[in-house]
Amino acid sequence: MTTSAIYNRLPGAGVGTNKARFAQIFKRMQRHFEHDYNFVPLTFDLSYEADSLKRHMNAHKGKKTYILKPHNGAEGCGILLVQQYKQIPAHAFTQGYIAQEYLSNPLLLDGKKFDLRIYVMVTQIGSYPEKQPVAFIADEGLVRLCTEDYARPDASNLHNLLSHLTNFSLNKLSDKFVNSEDLDAYNIEQSSKRPLSTVLNQLKEEQEVDTDFLFDQISEACEKSLLAMQPYSLIEQEFQFGGRWNERKGDCFQILGFDIFIDSNLKVWVLEINDHPSLNILLCKEGPTSLLKFPSEVDKFIKTKVVGDAIKLMRKKKFRQDRTQLPEHGCWKRILPSGEEEDYQTFAKAKYLYERLLNRKGVRNMTLTCFGKLCKTKTLKAKITRV
Repeated sequence: MTTSAIYNRLPGAGVGTNKARFAQIFKRMQRHFEHDYNFVPLTFDLSYEADSLKRHMNAHKGKKTYILKPHNGAEGCGILLVQQYKQIPAHAFTQGYIAQEYLSNPLLLDGKKFDLRIYVMVTQIGSYPEKQPVAFIADEGLVRLCTEDYARPDASNLHNLLSHLTNFSLNKLSDKFVNSEDLDAYNIEQSSKRPLSTVLNQLKEEQEVDTDFLFDQISEACEKSLLAMQPYSLIEQEFQFGGRWNERKGDCFQILGFDIFIDSNLKVWVLEINDHPSLNILLCKEGPTSLLKFPSEVDKFIKTKVVGDAIKLMRKKKFRQDRTQLPEHGCWKRILPSGEEEDYQTFAKAKYLYERLLNRKGVRNMTLTCFGKLCKTKTLKAKITRV
């Protein structure tokens, strides 16, 4: 790393993008903060929770639908919908799949299901208690619509993925996919991909949704998600840099893509997090003999703004050493630190305590028995209390 360079990757920022790891992290937070972390659908890792999933599915007798996804899947590859345990293919148990409860009551737009791609930029993971995490949320995002009208999933329509999955890589292949050729308001409102600002205006005018409150919910869910991942991000960062992260040169940031679902009760859900969200501004389709590329004005409008303002934010020398003092810049608004993260840093505190007990940084291994004995020593009880 050179001294003046800005890098668009932040080591450790993407620890929650593996779908199994994502589910594991949030299950732990839900055990401690049940009501504060209730925005992630119930998820089972088929590699070791197959029996739990079977009991859960049998208890609901086929009345619930589950979406199967590969741990590291992308662009809709390998996704299946099932309602009975026997419908799960054998390879899903051995090739790394999760089963996530399908949310069957979506808020609809023009009769179609949609989701939001929200962009969040992390500039500092932080380390308890010396440094605070720093992150910003973009006020513009991407809304992706299904190309088929929505119908509640049942045995007759589970195969109709274009009605249930909003993945752009799947829906762009449909004859019903609409690409807006310009930014004219009428054309954008008919498009299969729309700017977040356009959709929020539609929801406000057509369905009388309080969009300010809705976006506040989205920001809060993103904020809590980053706090849940923080201790795991720190461990990954230390592993990659051998405990010498503070000696680095240059400046790092990373843009994450949060996939957000809104149900008919206007409750916000985080479905997954992407550490490499697509920043492509071209629409690619298979042609008769080659790959055809068309400009996407919607993608260009959103992504040039998101990336351009991110680079400008990172180049503001006045705040380079302390971006906690920068409330916003361009389309980016700071969400961390917020002043409320202290309550959710349970595991960050545990990690900090672990290192203090050993009186050194970067320690990665200790048996549970040894840890228990160390905690009971009289000289260390005061340290535990102060933390």
